[in-house]
Amino acid sequence: MIGDLEYITPLGRSQHVIIQFSLTCRTRPKNTAATVYRYDKADYDGMHSYLNAVNWDALMEPDQVNTCWTNFEEKLKEARDKFVPSYRIRSNRKKYYKRSQSEII
Repeated sequence: MIGDLEYITPLGRSQHVIIQFSLTCRTRPKNTAATVYRYDKADYDGMHSYLNAVNWDALMEPDQVNTCWTNFEEKLKEARDKFVPSYRIRSNRKKYYKRSQSEII
């Protein structure tokens, strides 16, 4: 909500009027989650065997570079999800501002 609307005299010789107001709004904190992969604990031998079993010639057959890249990326992500342990972290902390900071915002 906008409140305390004031017109202030122009700055210098400008013909533009300065408008000063206060803005009050409410927001909900975002519940964000991120996946953290533990590459130090990955099963690289299993990943190597998994990726060696992929028929790369068939995946890279399309003439479109973007299609080949998408196929390659999907196989790598499948291998990562299968052989690299992971955990999720959530961040839904509220942001707290000092009084002086909230006046600036």
